[in-house]
Amino acid sequence: MSIPRLTWIPNVRLGSFLRPAFNPAIVPFEDGYLLFFRQVISRKQPYTRIRMIALDEAYRPRSLVKDVVIPRISPQIRTFDDPRAFWWRGSLWLLHTQASHSQRGVWAACMVLTQVFPDGHTGISFLPEYGRNINESNRGAGAEFEKNWTPLVSGNNLFLVYEIHPMIVLKVCSTRNAPGDSVTCVESVETQQSTLQSTTHLSGGTPLIEFEGSSFIGMYHTYALINGNRRYTAGFYTVSTNPWRFTALSRAPVLAGNSVWWKDLRISLKERIGLRKPTIRYEVVFPGGLIDRGDTLDAAVGWNDCRLFIQRFEKAEIRASLRAVI
Repeated sequence: MSIPRLTWIPNVRLGSFLRPAFNPAIVPFEDGYLLFFRQVISRKQPYTRIRMIALDEAYRPRSLVKDVVIPRISPQIRTFDDPRAFWWRGSLWLLHTQASHSQRGVWAACMVLTQVFPDGHTGISFLPEYGRNINESNRGAGAEFEKNWTPLVSGNNLFLVYEIHPMIVLKVCSTRNAPGDSVTCVESVETQQSTLQSTTHLSGGTPLIEFEGSSFIGMYHTYALINGNRRYTAGFYTVSTNPWRFTALSRAPVLAGNSVWWKDLRISLKERIGLRKPTIRYEVVFPGGLIDRGDTLDAAVGWNDCRLFIQRFEKAEIRASLRAVI
């Protein structure tokens, strides 16, 4: 079956024409795939929920859209964002962001691990205790913000890449908590640091998956301010787990954000007549899932917080695009 290099999945096939669907995750399931994504709840509020749909091998929807019924890690949670889906110990899991408004009027966000079933129901949830993840969004203090951790499954072990560069890796200790306690421990893994000189911060994108023997590959995203706009780009990177180190990076971005002229015009008009305060514009590409299909790696990508697509990359092109990091 011939699959195009770029496959858009229209919002109307994802449950709503008027409510944008974006920032997808994808995993193999039976003879096809499960796609998870953020969808706006109401256009009047900045909140999203996580939904799912089954796709066939050509990425065509073959089921109705279902809500993923994720429990709030605390009563004050208002939005569920940016799922990363993966299989671990025979179960399907989502690493995602839950966020609330802090008392200072800004967001507080934390990373949560939730077991998911193919019908959209969920099992246990865990709050990894590291960095600023215990904050005002759950049970701690302070309007702290955690996002974009990267899952990597090796054997029976689950690792979370907290930072790509300089590399910080966590190992989930256990899925057993005290009764009524959702916090789970993680332990830092010893890593070797590279000498890469990067002018931007590399944020986690897709889960890392096995790639050519002992290495793992994933996609990062980053951004730069260009003419007042925040323009996102994305590329590939690889890591080794023995020893743990960041090993290669795309020489140049393989995805770049594009502006949406009608959205920019609408925002500009609102700013000019005083209905909206001037803000930074966003040109977003957000890779959230990666599928190995033999000769290709297919990435599930969110676009400008309003749509999503599947992008196909030939492995030969990926190999040629990577430069080793010493």
